[in-house]
Amino acid sequence: MARSRKTELFLAASPSSSGMEPDVPGDDRRWKALTTCANAAFAAKRWPEAERFYLEALAEAEALFRAWSEGRPVERADPAPMLVVATANLAECWLNGGQARRAGDHLVALRQRLCAAIECEEAGPDIREQCFRQLRPLAAELVDKLPRAGWRQEQTEREVEQVKAVALQYLSRDTTRH
Repeated sequence: MARSRKTELFLAASPSSSGMEPDVPGDDRRWKALTTCANAAFAAKRWPEAERFYLEALAEAEALFRAWSEGRPVERADPAPMLVVATANLAECWLNGGQARRAGDHLVALRQRLCAAIECEEAGPDIREQCFRQLRPLAAELVDKLPRAGWRQEQTEREVEQVKAVALQYLSRDTTRH
């Protein structure tokens, strides 16, 4: 499958393609570039290429999220929304590429991860707040993509109910502190 000239130039300049991963992620520029390349491949229905870029973008979002949750500096980045967007993009790619089960599994894993971060008392309040704010877009992704991934309605509803339960628990805990 042929790649565009823009994609080839990006890959040549990409730290991961040269075997050099950044030690400390600091901003969202690489994630945005990967997502842009993935979106172009997706629009051209080049599923394997789109998947590769989306996987790299997800890895970048995960690295930023991990650094952020460990208290390391992350500038010019919003790790929780990046994680949701990267996972949703990859799930959509998998749905179009015939990997429905994988798409559903990744979305549910993200739901579990965000909910765990919100419920973690050791996590900083900014981390819990940003994860909480991503529950609504995540619930929309679950409602949209899980049925397309072959999940039964009651399974999808159960996942959304778990999102709602964590959100309500977070809100009630937050209001009791003020």
